[in-house]
Amino acid sequence: MVIHYNQKFKEDAVVYYNDHNDLGLSGWAKNLGVSKSALGKWVNDSKEQGGKVLTRGSGNYSSDEAKEIARLKKELRDAHIKKSNQHSGKMTEAIYIEVAAKKEELDKERRVSISGMLKHLGVSRSGYNAWLKRFPSEQSKRKARIKQKIQEIYDESYQNYGAPKIKEELLIQGEVIAEKTVGNYMREMGIKAQYIKPYTVTTINSNFDKQLINVLNEQFNPQEPNAAWCSDITYIWTCDGFVYLTSIMDFFYEKLLRGH
Repeated sequence: MVIHYNQKFKEDAVVYYNDHNDLGLSGWAKNLGVSKSALGKWVNDSKEQGGKVLTRGSGNYSSDEAKEIARLKKELRDAHIKKSNQHSGKMTEAIYIEVAAKKEELDKERRVSISGMLKHLGVSRSGYNAWLKRFPSEQSKRKARIKQKIQEIYDESYQNYGAPKIKEELLIQGEVIAEKTVGNYMREMGIKAQYIKPYTVTTINSNFDKQLINVLNEQFNPQEPNAAWCSDITYIWTCDGFVYLTSIMDFFYEKLLRGH
């Protein structure tokens, strides 16, 4: 905590020191509860000002020159503080980009206070608005160009290519880019690789012309039971998966004999 002493206290302290300087500067400073440097300055000021000790902030200056020096020092100090609080050009632009991206993301959910965000980050709203009206940066231009090429490669592959293959195509075209970046751009564009289920052979070749003999010869009306049967198989979807059904029919009775 900083303690401010008024002019009368300082002048009385100098008088007591001058009348009893046998204690020395350190002794009197300790008795008065002030620092040795502060008491020494008061003593020097009193010698220069004819017994008066000036108080800072009271507007009392020994001369107009001293007043002007004090004003210049204050301006220099304020300018230094202001400069230390300012962001560099690249840092400010990075903040603008992040704020713009965050606004676009959160606008879908709720209203966002841009002024509050900018104030918290230490940048001005006017500077942000001016940045929005400027031409896009080189990074933004490159991103737009890459996205266009990604869309072209994606469409040419009939929407089958994902980030790994698209990255390879971009490298062939001379674009140096990471697979992760391609994936991020694709997510921003709302596109992804279409998975094609591989074709699986589920039946066996049923061409038995040379192996089987047509015994029935289209005689579907036999004269006695168990002379001609026919059979077929199908599948039915259930909660436990597909189940298969086989049935056997006798042409003589024209009804199913058994199903399994």
